[in-house]
Amino acid sequence: MFTYAVLFCKKNQFSQEQLSAFFTILKSVHRMCVSTPYDNFQETFVFFRELLLRHCVQRPPFSKCLYSLSQVKAITDYVLSTYFKHFKMYKFAFTERVLLSLSFQYSGEPEEEGAEEEVAAEGSAPTEAEEDEREEREDTDGKEEEEERDKEAADPQQERLRNIITSTLTTHLKQLKVSVEQKMSEHERRMTDKISQLEALSDHKSKKK
Repeated sequence: MFTYAVLFCKKNQFSQEQLSAFFTILKSVHRMCVSTPYDNFQETFVFFRELLLRHCVQRPPFSKCLYSLSQVKAITDYVLSTYFKHFKMYKFAFTERVLLSLSFQYSGEPEEEGAEEEVAAEGSAPTEAEEDEREEREDTDGKEEEEERDKEAADPQQERLRNIITSTLTTHLKQLKVSVEQKMSEHERRMTDKISQLEALSDHKSKKK
């Protein structure tokens, strides 16, 4: 992207100062594009237009005239036909991913019974018979907990709940994707119309001169 921007500047015989300013503008626009995973096409285009305006009007210290009217038109056409034309591709490639993580917590689960073991540890050392009895009890409890987990895994209601949640999330994500694409298309159409109007107005003024 930046390599082609430099080639564009050399093709249009930009000075070093003009090349540096255009490179900075394009880099700032790209940084704003990838600053959020959500749609910010409109905001990014307005930001680009304001930056370019600050470099074509001589009003120090707020702006400096670096580009002529023909250069501004060439820059606008280039950025619209390259960067903003593939705006969604740049956002998808460079924006950090947002992952949705779900966790479930069920009420009524038995609490860990560690109080008895702590009391036994603080008292006198257990005899061999007591140690065997404790190990046997732990094995029995472990088997019962494993059987309980197997029952929960085989419970059809649990499986149906998972299916409902998965289906609902999939549907909402598809709807969100369609909505975002529609908004992007609408923004692109509006920007194209505005640019066409500006170009027509610029051509009309040029003919009058």
